[in-house]
Amino acid sequence: MNLFVQNPKRPLLLVLLLAVFVSGLAATVGAEPFLPSGEPDPTNPNLRLWLRADSGIKDGQGRGPADGGFDGSVVEWIDRSAHHYDLKATPPERAPLYVPRQTAASNQPVVAFAGRQILSRIKDPLHDQAESTTVIVLQQQARSGGYVYSIGQGGNTRELLNLPSANPLVSCPTAQSWLVCTAAGERGLDLALPVAGDSRADGKRPKRFRKEIVAGQPLPGDGGSEGRLRICWLNCGQKISSEHHDGTGNFLGGVSAQAPPDMKPGSNKCLPEFTLGGMNANEPQFSGQIAEMLVFNRVLSAAEKQGLLVYLRARYGLNAIDSFFPTDAFLLSLGDFVGPWGIGGGGLTGRLAAAGPPVSLEPMKMTVEIPHDGAYFVWVRATENARGQQGNFTTLQTTVQGHELDVTHAVGPGGVHWRLAGKPELKKGPAEIMIRGVGPGNKSCEAVLISPNAASADGVEESVALAQRLRQTGGSTKFIARFTNGLRLEGNPLVGWRWSDAAGNPAQPDPNNLPVLLCVQFDSPRVEPDGNVEMSIEFHNGDCLRGRIVDFQSAASQPVQPATAQLIVRTQPIYVSKPEETFSIGVDWVRRIVLDKSRSRNCQPQSLICRDGRTVVFRSIRWGAESIRLLTEDGVEQLWLRDVAEICLAEADPWQSYFRELSFIDPTGTGTIVQIEALDGTQLTASQNRISQDISGRRTIQPAWCRTPVTLPPQITRVIWQAPAHVVPLSRLWPTAVVQRGALGNSWKWQANRNVAGDVLRSGSHEYLWGYGVHAPNEMAFLLPECAQSFRSSVGIDGSTGTAGKAVARIYLNESKANPLYQSGLLTGGSKPVDTGTINLPPSPGQSRKLVLVTDTNHDAGRQSQDVLDIGAHIDWLEPILLLSPELLQAEVAKAAATPAQ
Repeated sequence: MNLFVQNPKRPLLLVLLLAVFVSGLAATVGAEPFLPSGEPDPTNPNLRLWLRADSGIKDGQGRGPADGGFDGSVVEWIDRSAHHYDLKATPPERAPLYVPRQTAASNQPVVAFAGRQILSRIKDPLHDQAESTTVIVLQQQARSGGYVYSIGQGGNTRELLNLPSANPLVSCPTAQSWLVCTAAGERGLDLALPVAGDSRADGKRPKRFRKEIVAGQPLPGDGGSEGRLRICWLNCGQKISSEHHDGTGNFLGGVSAQAPPDMKPGSNKCLPEFTLGGMNANEPQFSGQIAEMLVFNRVLSAAEKQGLLVYLRARYGLNAIDSFFPTDAFLLSLGDFVGPWGIGGGGLTGRLAAAGPPVSLEPMKMTVEIPHDGAYFVWVRATENARGQQGNFTTLQTTVQGHELDVTHAVGPGGVHWRLAGKPELKKGPAEIMIRGVGPGNKSCEAVLISPNAASADGVEESVALAQRLRQTGGSTKFIARFTNGLRLEGNPLVGWRWSDAAGNPAQPDPNNLPVLLCVQFDSPRVEPDGNVEMSIEFHNGDCLRGRIVDFQSAASQPVQPATAQLIVRTQPIYVSKPEETFSIGVDWVRRIVLDKSRSRNCQPQSLICRDGRTVVFRSIRWGAESIRLLTEDGVEQLWLRDVAEICLAEADPWQSYFRELSFIDPTGTGTIVQIEALDGTQLTASQNRISQDISGRRTIQPAWCRTPVTLPPQITRVIWQAPAHVVPLSRLWPTAVVQRGALGNSWKWQANRNVAGDVLRSGSHEYLWGYGVHAPNEMAFLLPECAQSFRSSVGIDGSTGTAGKAVARIYLNESKANPLYQSGLLTGGSKPVDTGTINLPPSPGQSRKLVLVTDTNHDAGRQSQDVLDIGAHIDWLEPILLLSPELLQAEVAKAAATPAQ
């Protein structure tokens, strides 16, 4: 199964990981009423109002933000459209305030309301059409609610936007309600929209309706937290609807209903009153900030709507992760299709369509804009008939742009599945999609995926699971994506997103040449308490499993020979499919077993540390359920496991171990290696073809060291590494030698994937995903295989030191007395890390090579006294990578596969 389905240029985490998060960057936006740049055309007669906080702001003296003496009040907000529907604060004391830079709005200006400010215009009608579209980009203050704006007068037809109170505690919506998008990146939630007539209406008076998000009834997935920028979209016509988009551009929910039959278009003319900040000029209510507002005199088409969303998300930094994703993939909820089927809740997208005969024979329809000519995979997710079951036929027929595709979901294992309907050649432009039932029986369909890259159902399922995990990030957690070209994206839905290069400088990806994703972090690492006594088993490949040894099986007792000795381990219930299940682990794969972290201290190979501090060196070890027997220089010694803090087993050549591992999980040496780390520190490595996923999103992954797969629920996934086998993170290797010098250095021990204090690797305000934390002066040596070609890393002072610390980093081949392959400038605390660039490693056929990483504080004869003591010289080698020759690697893997296990 492919964790990320790939085409030659982009991974399909790229088809679904974030299609649920955003729509495309390059949507067609040239249609009226927009300029080719994507901005609204201010001269278009259909644009009746355009307020944007970067222009048209005047205080009571007519001064703007660029003028001297501007007092920060927004007494007048001038309309950018040709309609010149300018708003004023009456009286001026109720003027909102101008905010020149708002982080949540990509540092664009906003206008701030605090529940007492209001802008209005009472003489001229804003529009006189029954059909209209209103779009407003706002930030709602925590625990605030109420009316944002009102068009019209009380007692007559009018339109209002009412937000529920924002709840700062609800920052992680459920995956189902979030995991939904259409071609425009949103969907409608079929809830009852209040369309209330005046209680005294006698049928002759015009009706009043409210396009509102009902107070006291938060929408699914609406975090509403302070700091989150949102897009509110309201349509008025024969169908009244309102929609809500959060600060990442994904759709949060909405309300939709048909207008009452007696509400004629003529009755929907708004009388001359408009207020921004409350229901009317005397009732200011809204607390929050508004970045932009647009009102159109008609309902926008699907293409226009998509273009406007692209413009707004780009302007306010809501599309930061668009570059993950191809712009030509569509995930469509059947709940958004139009037709006679019933729409209900549930399923992957939160809404599904279902019907029985004869209604199920009628089609459900939707039209999308295909961005370019080409072949597209069309997948349908629906319930299918179980084999052998009679009478409840579930067969579906899909048609796209006139192409009648294969029928799907006729018969199978039962349940809900993605099925490939076909790969038609589609033309750029509108494409009508039709789903209808075939034959008798009840039909139930959830979603349609159209993509030129989605070649695998497993890949589609896996990407959805990753997207579910991504949406759970929030609060102080930090999502980080690292790409093969060194670019990084980090942030979360509440604080916004930031792109940077390998040295931490602001950078943007080229949308025409998207980089390949290498590693994703969904949650920041957690510092493990020193008092944690949970047993962990560490492996030569860097993997780790939490559990308890309950039995031992010698090699001679194995039913199939040759065999290796096995530890029988019981883990937490979340990692197994049945409570009584255990794992059989090859002892020769194990590097270290930590039984009491508080007393462990990285002992030497083939030795152990007792809880009383005593060290025991052994030649061999035999395992029992509660004790171990050691062969030592003095004879046989038996110890209870409860008295042992740490056991280090025999050393293994790190590269022979890697080649051997690949011979199990990727025998050709050409596949993609996936490493997944869980929140509790469990780490598992396998190739894509040894990973599978069930319908609930639970993965099973089978490492080389385990005879059976390990179950991994998506909600506990913290980091996923994915790369070809010839791309190796250096941190999977244990250094062959470490030299620690300096006045204080010996009190700080190097750590893998953490800084020397055991915390997050952080430098220059950025968090990094793998590497080593050391205290300078320090020297680490790593054995290189013959197939190693080049090395790349970043290096910097760890952020925990603040502005303290000075050091220089050097990289050598074989020994630190030679000329360095690389030398940094002076690294200082608080500064950004530096990127080494790609460093070629000169070959040495038939001879061993070492990569030597050196950090040194001996850089300045005029050092301050604190530098002489090395205070603050915490150095991080950040996201180091070794690149191997693919051809030589394949030869090494073939050799390892032909070598019998020892």
